[in-house]
Amino acid sequence: MILAGILLVAVSGGVSAYLITHGHNPEAPPAKGVNEINYDPPTKDEQAAGDEQKQANADKQAIIDSNQGKSQTAIVSITDASYYPHSGDVVEIRGFVSNIYEDGGVCTATLTSGTNTVTQTSAAFKDATTTLCGTIDIPRNKFVTGGDWQATLSYSSATVSGKSASHAVSVK
Repeated sequence: MILAGILLVAVSGGVSAYLITHGHNPEAPPAKGVNEINYDPPTKDEQAAGDEQKQANADKQAIIDSNQGKSQTAIVSITDASYYPHSGDVVEIRGFVSNIYEDGGVCTATLTSGTNTVTQTSAAFKDATTTLCGTIDIPRNKFVTGGDWQATLSYSSATVSGKSASHAVSVK
C-alpha cells in the first residue's frame, strides 16, 4: 500500500512536470505558434516606437518639402563595386543617396581605366529612409581590358544631383 502511494505521487509529479515543460500549464497563457499572427493591440512600447518612427518620417518629409527648389547636392555613396566572375561575369555597383528621399531619379555608374570608360544607369527609388540606386550589373564584355578601374556613382533628378567618391574595382 505504501509502495502504491509512492508510485502514485511519483507518476503524478512526472505528469505535472511534463505538462508544465511542454506548455500545458493551466496558469500560463497559451503559447503562440511561430506562424501565428498576433492580433493583440500593440503594447505601449510598440505604440511609442511606431509613433516615434512616424514623427521621424514626417520630420524628414518636412525637410525635403522645405528644400524643394533650392540648390542642394546629393550625398551619394557606393556600398559595393566589385567584379563577380562566378555570378554572371559582371561588375556590380550598388549605392544610395543618404540626404534625399524621393522616387524618380537616375543613378549612373561610370567606370574608367585610362582613356576607357564604361557607363550604365539604373532607376532610383525611395527606400526606408534614403534613396536607393537599383543594382547596376555591367557585363564583363563591356570592358575592353581587365585591370584596375575606378568607379563613381552619380545621382540626378529634377531637383538635385551629386556624385560619389571614386572606388577601385579590379576587373579580371
